[in-house]
Amino acid sequence: MWSTVGLSTLVAATIISSAPAAMAEEVTPVDDLVAQAVEVSSLPVDEAGLAAVFATMSEAQAQQLIDTQLVADSATSVVITPADATARATARTSGVPTLNATSAARASGCWTSKINRSAKAAAGNTLYTYFTTGGWCSNGSSVTSARLVERGGETSTPGWRYAGVRTGGSGVFGGQGRVYTQFQFILGAAGIDVQSPTPCARMRGNANGSATGDGVCSVS
Repeated sequence: MWSTVGLSTLVAATIISSAPAAMAEEVTPVDDLVAQAVEVSSLPVDEAGLAAVFATMSEAQAQQLIDTQLVADSATSVVITPADATARATARTSGVPTLNATSAARASGCWTSKINRSAKAAAGNTLYTYFTTGGWCSNGSSVTSARLVERGGETSTPGWRYAGVRTGGSGVFGGQGRVYTQFQFILGAAGIDVQSPTPCARMRGNANGSATGDGVCSVS
């Protein structure tokens, strides 16, 4: 015959042993796709927004978005043009190599330089482009002024749109004439904005008539 204590212990043990085990959090295909998107993209993405978008797509469609629409890389090119007769004459007489800041001779005059930048997807296609053209002048030994000449951006990639200029500036800093512009582009899919980069194109003009470009968002 079972004692009351023994029976109570047995019932309690049975209840505990039959309780469901804690469920591990399930990783869904959407979670995997979002993780892949974060790894592929070189810029931040809206993970919650991407999850909502991927939930409306087939896996193949989501993979195509990751490979061809998210920003994975960027590129920069520089074009320099003498802007006055003094700069053109200096370039002819001294043979200033306008793309080599370390070996170029000192030059006087004014120049403009167009900094072209672009964003590319993992598949290699260009997503959008933007540029800043800056002007600067030199007295032969130092840069004396810097100014914005022109700027702009564009995209023809499905899903992407150009949202315009956010800010910019110009000035002489560190012995260079510097001009920058910050732009904004937005990627939308299924009615949700999932990536909103704000890239910059900056020109740095030197006293010798050479120039370089980068993506820094400041004059300093």
